Formats: sequence, C-alpha cells, structure tokens
Amino acid sequence: MVSDGLVSGFMRLGHHGVDIFFVLSGYLVPHLLWSRGHHLGKLPEFMWRRLVRLQPPFVIANVLVIALNFASWYVVGPPASGVPSWSEVSYGFITDSFYLSGALSRPWINVVAWTLAVEVQFYLFSGLLMALVPLHHPRVFAIILILITACAPVFGTYSQFLHHLPTFVFGWAIAFYQHTSSEDTASWRSTLLLFMTALTVTLIEHRWISLLFAAVTAICIISPSIRFPGWLKSAGLISYSLYLVHVPVGGRVINLGGRVAQSDLQNYILIGLALIVSVLFAIVFWRLVEVPSQRLSRWKRTRAFITTS
Repeated sequence: MVSDGLVSGFMRLGHHGVDIFFVLSGYLVPHLLWSRGHHLGKLPEFMWRRLVRLQPPFVIANVLVIALNFASWYVVGPPASGVPSWSEVSYGFITDSFYLSGALSRPWINVVAWTLAVEVQFYLFSGLLMALVPLHHPRVFAIILILITACAPVFGTYSQFLHHLPTFVFGWAIAFYQHTSSEDTASWRSTLLLFMTALTVTLIEHRWISLLFAAVTAICIISPSIRFPGWLKSAGLISYSLYLVHVPVGGRVINLGGRVAQSDLQNYILIGLALIVSVLFAIVFWRLVEVPSQRLSRWKRTRAFITTS
C-alpha cells in the first residue's frame, strides 16, 4: 500500500476537491436559476433536468463498483467481513439510488456518493428558497440565507448538507452580488454579510484547509483576469465521470499494485498509473454514459413531460 508521508498527504489533500466542487455549484446553480427567472412552477422541471443529468451515470457507476468488488473477491479472496448477500447488495443499491444511505447510516456503494447526495439536497434547497423568496427582496433573501447558514455549527452534526452549506454560500454570495448590484445600492453589504457568515462558520468548525480552497475558488470566479488553459477546460468536461470512477478504478489499481510496490518511488509510479487509468476510463465513461445523459437532460420534450406528469 501507499506509505504514509508526502504521497499519502497529497492524496488526503485531494479530498478538498469537494470544497471546490461545492463552491462552484454554489455559484453556478443560483446564477443559472436567477438568469432564467426561476419561480416555484419551474422547480419540478429544474429538479428533473438535474436528476436526468446526474442519475444514469451515478447508477451505472454503482453497477461498475459492485461488479469490480465481486471480481476482486473472486480473484484475491473475500473480505474479512465476508461477501455480502445479493439481498444486501440490492438493498444498498436501492438506498444509494435514492440518496438515502447516509440518512440510514449505511455505507455508500461508491464512497464518494455522499457528496452527490449533498449536491442534490443543495439543488432542492436552493430551488425552493429562490422560488419562495424572490430576488426583488434581496435583503430578505440574504437575511434568511445568513440565518440558515449560521445554524450549521449547531445542526451540522445531524445533516451533512447543513455542515457544508457555508462552502456553497461562498459561491452563492458571488452570484447574489452579480444579480443585485445593478438594482440595489446596498447589495454589497448583504454580500459581505453572506461572506462573513460563511467565513465565521467555517472557522468555528476549524475547517482551515476547506476555507483556503473555498477562498481560492471564489477568487477565481470573481477575477476576470484569470485565464484557464485549454486542457483544464477539457478536463472539466469529464470531471463528473472522473469523480464517479476514480475510486473504483484508480483505487483498484492502487490496491492491487500496492501488493507488490515496496518503495516510495514505486508508490509514486503506482499513483501516476492509477491517475492515467482513471482518466482514460473516465473519458470512455463520459462518451458512452454521461454525454447521452446530458443530451436527455436538454431534450426539448422535457418541459412537455413535466407539464403532463
């Protein structure tokens, strides 16, 4: 296995990519909804499009994880806890598919899926709040969001979504300012209060590295002078697919290769190989699974489906 030290520390640092993901969602989702004149009647269509975009790749990735698990158990032997029965696997598959495993205190089939559950809760929360409190009442909207965010230290232990809500608010505050600055001369005050609330809650919870990643991401969003290279934009296309497959595929490469790797150099090579294999697999997964889901979510008849359902 990968030895403790610089390599394993770098891998642990990679977990904070979740903070980047949440800040970006916190900006992009409200920006999209406000730009499209979101209201309560549009909430079903918004949620439908989001789920159609996310759900097929998520479900297929879970099938992949289950298949790889059973293949590994067949090759290297069963885990110490024993091979789960098909009824247990089926039950876990169902609870995962409806994002209930966390609420039921069950392990996720794909260990990264908890972040997707938090993301779906954010879609529903932001869609409801932005529909119930229109943007022509910016101070009211800001006060409500600040009060809910301030509850994170108290209720965050009971809800992963509330625990991570301050991270979303870093991005949300930027979208709020962009959509209110031309109409409300005091919008910067509300924006500042949103930022300060998110900052204070994050510091109270001693999430120092999360704060660093969130702040850098927010700066990248608001800075017009930052230009990202083309390869990074291309990587963004497969980011969701890579997110879904990097543990079951890349993690499998590391686990199997770790049986023979003996030195730090070999571990570096192993991690590089795992990254390459994960990216190549993600490209294929993106082309075969994610792209069709994207097309389906943009299907013009989606509106008709929502209207008639």
